[in-house]
Amino acid sequence: MLKAVPVSFFSWDFRVFEGDREVAAMDLALWREKAALTVEGLPYRVSREGLAHGAFLLEDGAGRVVARAEKPNALRRSFVVEHGGRRFRLEAWTPFGRAFVLRDDRNVVGTVKPDNFITRRSTAELPEDLPLAVRAFLLWLVFILWRRDAATDAGGGASAA
Repeated sequence: MLKAVPVSFFSWDFRVFEGDREVAAMDLALWREKAALTVEGLPYRVSREGLAHGAFLLEDGAGRVVARAEKPNALRRSFVVEHGGRRFRLEAWTPFGRAFVLRDDRNVVGTVKPDNFITRRSTAELPEDLPLAVRAFLLWLVFILWRRDAATDAGGGASAA
């Protein structure tokens, strides 16, 4: 199980913990949907293939694509994620909720949930056979959707730490 904690109340940067040990740092860019990840001391980059469209890519320090995610429908909060020849669907559990499920075919194999209804602190239960960097990438995908929602939500319900 992974716990993601924002670095401060207003920040969209996160530290990711497995138990009491920090295993990843996620620094989200302010203006574009990209991030710098550090996973167990190794650098990764998350970005889009195009400026405002195209697949989201997780690249290792040498620039090799480790995982990719595409939004099959602009109106739905979901991604098709590919890693190591496997395909997953990361999607909102309910149309208006903030919890997400990870499906392998039709089976739920993981979840990402906020710790309560006003926080960005979250808990992820994702398949242990996925590399930690890929699990961090899945968290990042959820966070960018939360950030999009917070930007359009006048109440900012998703913006509290």
